[in-house]
Amino acid sequence: MLAEAQLSPGSFEAILTSARLAVMAAKSQSFAVTRPPGHHASRERADGFCFINNIAVATHHLLEQGSRVGIIDIDGHHGNGTQSIFKHEPRALFASIHQGKTYPHSGLVNDIGTGPSFKKVINIPLLEGSGDDVFLEAIAFVIEQLRRFDPDYVAVSAGFDGYAIDSLLKLRYSKQGYREAGRIIASIGKPVFAVLEGGYHSDIYSCVETFVAGVSGERINTGEDLSISPTPCKEKLNENLQYLASRLRP
Repeated sequence: MLAEAQLSPGSFEAILTSARLAVMAAKSQSFAVTRPPGHHASRERADGFCFINNIAVATHHLLEQGSRVGIIDIDGHHGNGTQSIFKHEPRALFASIHQGKTYPHSGLVNDIGTGPSFKKVINIPLLEGSGDDVFLEAIAFVIEQLRRFDPDYVAVSAGFDGYAIDSLLKLRYSKQGYREAGRIIASIGKPVFAVLEGGYHSDIYSCVETFVAGVSGERINTGEDLSISPTPCKEKLNENLQYLASRLRP
């Protein structure tokens, strides 16, 4: 049986460099395009191609300076490691928008924390086949919650395995969708930085480019239209958002 990730003599330095670049991105409000990814790694273990949780390291750097941080995970898989690290941290809010019923088989909509962590965790699982319309509506909902939380920084776990040609998942996001995602996230008016997570296709760089253009307010020709979701995907999102709105209401 093969390990899920093959290591080499240079792997340890690459892992540390990914974490360092995430901190640099937090300091400069930029995008750390690096591998290996990190959002499945917890304090206790490496998991899902992830060794050190890069976004968590960068977020801790900001928390140590007295800041509040909103973390939005737009990777197509649930950011289970990041959630486990921050679920009891009152100065951080974690939100994940991901395909449901797939690895790591967590991130159910009713997992919104308990006790001090209540309302500091938001999970929005999507059905297979969900496109940009559903994706962007979910992001807009998260931004509304973040406005109430009033963070000093917004950290984005920016995975691009939701892109329509990705080999692992069955979401249907477009490059234009990623541009709009960046624009909506930036609309909160707080400093934004991002760290690359997953994405298993040949268009990673152009997805990063269009997302950054959205955050920066730049126009870019993606050559793609926004994708529309089948009716069951829209209905499931509406059901999930209604549930969350009732539980997260101030």
